[in-house]
Amino acid sequence: MSSWKQHYLSLRTNDEGDKRMGEFSHAMGLARSLEARLRNITESPKLPFLIASEDKTISIFHSAHNFGVTLTVPAHKVAILMGLSKNVVVVKLNVASALATVEITTPMLDELKICSTWEAVSLVSTPAATAAVTFKGSAIFLSAPWLREVIFESGEDDPFALIPLALSPATSFDAAHINTDTSYPGQAMDHANDFILWAWGVGAGWVSETCYSVIPDDGELQNFSTERHRLCILPLLTNNTHQNNNSSKNLSVIRQLSESISKQIEHATTTNKLMEDNMSCIKEKYDKKKDRLKKLHPSILYFSLLLTWAAKDER
Repeated sequence: MSSWKQHYLSLRTNDEGDKRMGEFSHAMGLARSLEARLRNITESPKLPFLIASEDKTISIFHSAHNFGVTLTVPAHKVAILMGLSKNVVVVKLNVASALATVEITTPMLDELKICSTWEAVSLVSTPAATAAVTFKGSAIFLSAPWLREVIFESGEDDPFALIPLALSPATSFDAAHINTDTSYPGQAMDHANDFILWAWGVGAGWVSETCYSVIPDDGELQNFSTERHRLCILPLLTNNTHQNNNSSKNLSVIRQLSESISKQIEHATTTNKLMEDNMSCIKEKYDKKKDRLKKLHPSILYFSLLLTWAAKDER
């Protein structure tokens, strides 16, 4: 079964992205304007990016799209999808928190790069606040395709655990590509260094949390999520089912069933509403009838009942 993880790991642009990974390192750099940094995550192919969560872990967002900065919506309104499974949640990104400036003092790279476990990273001494700034960037991090794959496949969200995992693949990636591709710039380790410093800042609580809002009744966000799923996930599902001769027919039948069920639900909802209205009308008439009987004198009501029973006996 397909997922967003599979979608991003299979992008045709991944190889080209790895040849230009320096751009990923600088994409969220402070030398870029806020608008430029925002475009780097909202423009096609709407790549995944990493954020610092409230609990000092790393979360993965993707498919950012800006509905704002128009005549009708002058402010930024950025929709993003959370997670990598087939079913994800669409939320509204707090742009200010995502692009917040991060200027932190981290341990020296040499100290972090000799760590091979989470425990080793956690024991590295925190530098003094007066020490020189070693990382400048944004609260979010845009990873190159090779690093993205390492993080996706690991299933880890603890930044201290991810730091050792990024080192060996970076070395291997540089070595393999420098020897086989003359156009490869050899920047995997440089990119890994940037990630290591940012990730340490997340784990230490020095990278500010990226905020977002869940707005379930926002039709624009929900429609965007549905359309992204249709464009990126359903084609993969269709391609996989093409291994069977009847896959196209099956997909068509499923769609027809889905439409039929939707219509039945809509019809049942309408029928139930009509029945409720009818019952309310009957109850209202009954209540009015009882009110008229209450106005009769008890003696009249008594004789009326006798006459009614007498009429029944005659029948």
